[in-house]
Amino acid sequence: MRLSWKKPALALMLPALMLLGVFYLLQMGTAEAANCTKVAPQPLVFSARPLSMTHSSAIYLAKADGTEEVELNIPDLGLPYNDYPKWSWDKKQIIFTKRLNENERYSEEIFVMCSDGTNLRRVTYNNAIDGWPSFTPDGSKILAVRDFGVPNVSLQTDLVYLDPQTGQILEDLTSGMMNPNGTQSNEGDPRFSWDGSQIVFGADSTSEAPLVAIQIYTMSAAAPHNISRVTFNGRFDTDPAWSPDGQYIIFNSYRGLSSPAGALHNWYLFKVKPGVSPYTETQLTFGPDDIDIVPFWRQDTCQIAFISARNVDPYGTDIFTMNTDGRAVAPLTRSVKRNENYHDWRQLSLMGCTPVSGDLIIGRKRAATTSLPGIPGLQALWTLVNDGLTIRR
Repeated sequence: MRLSWKKPALALMLPALMLLGVFYLLQMGTAEAANCTKVAPQPLVFSARPLSMTHSSAIYLAKADGTEEVELNIPDLGLPYNDYPKWSWDKKQIIFTKRLNENERYSEEIFVMCSDGTNLRRVTYNNAIDGWPSFTPDGSKILAVRDFGVPNVSLQTDLVYLDPQTGQILEDLTSGMMNPNGTQSNEGDPRFSWDGSQIVFGADSTSEAPLVAIQIYTMSAAAPHNISRVTFNGRFDTDPAWSPDGQYIIFNSYRGLSSPAGALHNWYLFKVKPGVSPYTETQLTFGPDDIDIVPFWRQDTCQIAFISARNVDPYGTDIFTMNTDGRAVAPLTRSVKRNENYHDWRQLSLMGCTPVSGDLIIGRKRAATTSLPGIPGLQALWTLVNDGLTIRR
C-alpha cells in the first residue's frame, strides 16, 4: 500500500526515527553500564569467527579448561563482527571492538557490555580505527589505539586514554613518538601489566630491516610515561603481554624471509626480560610450520595461553596452553572450522607465577639458548643429542 501525498513527512521521518531508536537504546546502556553487578564466573573471554564468513566474529566465555563455551548475544548493528574482547578489572564488564561496515576495513568502534552480554553501549564515534581497548584499573579511562590517518587510505596510530562515557580523548600517550629513521611511528597492541602500573605495546621501526619491523616498548601508565624499548631484533614483534610478576614480557614474532602480511608460517613465541643488558630473548616455540600468536600469561595456572594453527584442526586455529618454558603444549579449545582471534583471562584472586628457568625439552632432545659470538642478543638453538654429549646446532 502506497502512502498518499498527504503523508510524505511520515515517510521521510521513519528512517530517522529508526536510527533515533537505535541511538536511544545505546544511550540507555550508558546509564546502565555502571549498574553491571554480575561477576562472570568464567576466567576466559575470547573472539572467534567461522572460516566460511569473512565479516563475522563472535565473543565467547569459557571455563578455565576451555569447556562449556557460551556465545554472547550481541546485536549486529549492521555487521556481526565483534573482536578484541577484554575484561574490566572487576570482571563485571567486557570491552571490545565492533566493525560496523564490511566495506570500511579501517572503521572499528569501541563498545562496552555487561559480562553476560547485556546493556550494550557504544563508546566511540570516530569513523576510523579505535582498537585494542582496555579499562584502566579504576575504570575511569579506556586505553586504546586511535587512528589519526585518512580512513581506508593511510594509518597513523597513537595510544590514547579515552573518556569511557563520551569516547573523547583525555590524553595522547604516544604523540610525537618517532621511528629511528625520524618519521612518526604507529603504535598498537597495548596491554596493562597485572598491577596496572605499566603498559607494553608495539611500534613500527622501519629503518631496521628491509621489511617493516615492529619492536616492543614499555611505558608507565601514569605521566611522565617514560617510554623504553624492550626488543632489539629488527623483526616483526607483536601482541606483547606481561607475566603476573612483571618480570617478563612474552610476544609473538615473525621469523620468515618474506613479508609478514598474510604469512601462514614462521610465527613463534618468545619471552624477554626488560632492561637486561646485553639484550637476550628466549624462543619458546619452534615448529617449522607453526603459527603461534597472541600469547597471554595466565595467572590461575601459571601457564601461557596462545592461539595456534597446529594440526588439531587443519581448518582453523585454537587456543593452546604451555608451561612458561615452552613445555607441555596442549590444546584448550577444539573448534571445528573456526578461527580463534583474541583472548583475555582474569581471576579476581591474583596468583603468583614464577617463570620456569632452565633448559627447554623438545621431544627427547634437550635444547638450550646461547648468545651467538659477535651478534649480541641473537640466540641459536643448540641441541644435545640423546647421549648428552654431542652438541648440534
